Amino acid sequence: MTLLRQIQEDATSGKVPIGTVLRRCMVLAARLDSARLEEWIRHESDGYPDGTQVPPYRVWPLHVQGNFSGPFGSGVKNGEIPISCIPERLRKRCTTYSASESISAIEELLTQEHPILVPIPPDVVRFFSDRVYQHMNCFSAWGMVPRPMLVQTVECVRNKVLDFVLEIEKLDPEAGERASGESSLSTGQVTNVFNTTIYGGAVGAVGNVKATNVNATNVNKGDISSLRSALGSSGIDEADLHEVEDALADEPRIASDGSFGPKVQSWIGKMIGKAASGAWKIGVDAAGSLLAGALRAYYGLP
Repeated sequence: MTLLRQIQEDATSGKVPIGTVLRRCMVLAARLDSARLEEWIRHESDGYPDGTQVPPYRVWPLHVQGNFSGPFGSGVKNGEIPISCIPERLRKRCTTYSASESISAIEELLTQEHPILVPIPPDVVRFFSDRVYQHMNCFSAWGMVPRPMLVQTVECVRNKVLDFVLEIEKLDPEAGERASGESSLSTGQVTNVFNTTIYGGAVGAVGNVKATNVNATNVNKGDISSLRSALGSSGIDEADLHEVEDALADEPRIASDGSFGPKVQSWIGKMIGKAASGAWKIGVDAAGSLLAGALRAYYGLP
């Protein structure tokens, strides 16, 4: 079996750890003499260094919660913190997380049952501590990562690897069998495939409604029936439609910074996870665009 075929087989198998897939890709990068591919693999394998911008598929929406204390021993545990209670300048910091961990570490998190929490620093919490519940103060807060976002990220890396090797195989089926510097492909050819498959198909941060140009003319502003019809026709089941309807009832307006509310973000993350796992028969990239486009139209944005 050629190296390209081995990577294809590993990338499509749910039983092969993503770290193993990337180590084979590192061998391929050396044989293709591709510094771009090698750098991406090292970042995915070892984690993204401090100060390095992570790819859009590693930017996750967070569901913000906190613990509160009040008079006479009263309090609230795991209380919801609406995005409207957080000062606008701090919202992005509280409601999104740039995952720099190695992809293997993210895959390992999926084997754990406890929720993935991102602490919000106390110096940030103090700016909205008394804005959430009357006569109560927030003494700790965190963002909860929707588990489907982890699935999406791992599957996105697998899919990008698969797309890359398939395109390389079309150009030269024996590209992975030659020693470094002996590939029949030029550096420009490999770089072009890399740019198209690894960076060209990145899934954007789904919380940003400005990140999609999907045509959703069948969805009318504030019309839940047209939204349900559009989403239902794409294969979304009744239970998930009911869930997003409830989320929209709680979050009827878009945030001033152009992001969806935490409940809507959480639902989008769940649906992308279904796409990544195959439970919803649609590609991950298409899922993100479809959902954001339909919801954008529902909120009345051009």
